[in-house]
Amino acid sequence: MAEDFRIQGRGGFYDATGTIRDVIQNHLFQVIANFTMEPSAHRDSESIRDEKMKVLKAIAPLEANNVIRGQFRGCTSEVGVAPASKTGTFAALRLDINFLRWQGVPFFVRAGKSFPVTCKEILVRFRRASDAYSDLATTPNHLEKLNNLLDVNSPPLLKSYLCQGAYICGAPAWNSHFNTADLFAMLPISHT
Repeated sequence: MAEDFRIQGRGGFYDATGTIRDVIQNHLFQVIANFTMEPSAHRDSESIRDEKMKVLKAIAPLEANNVIRGQFRGCTSEVGVAPASKTGTFAALRLDINFLRWQGVPFFVRAGKSFPVTCKEILVRFRRASDAYSDLATTPNHLEKLNNLLDVNSPPLLKSYLCQGAYICGAPAWNSHFNTADLFAMLPISHT
């Protein structure tokens, strides 16, 4: 989640909190929990909350080599920020979720202030779930060639893309792109 603005007069708050506590643990962990939770047995809020908690509890403890923190240039001259502050206005984390479904799947989370654009995006690169198609893997890096991606953007872009690639006998058969903005443009809008 990149933001094209600075700390906007919240120097005292942000210097005590930083990006990890302000954005990542509050907002982005909710996104991760929603995306990775198992279906709940019931549709009530408590059952959904319980499934989200299972995900959050299954996140492996962070190791120092899986965290990068930084500050935008001029952060310490913002009102309310200590001149020698080391509080991060940018953070990048690599998370592992200890669920069978997510075994070996790294989750990369990034958030920061003072970027050229504001962008909130989830990018998912799918992988094979089993070796049922192992006979297709005759070339190196075969999985990278399958280009099965889900790209979800939230405001201001509000677009989603699903890119699928299929292989028949090791040769590309088709590649489709689905854009939710195109779908919404086709829907009739009723003004009441």
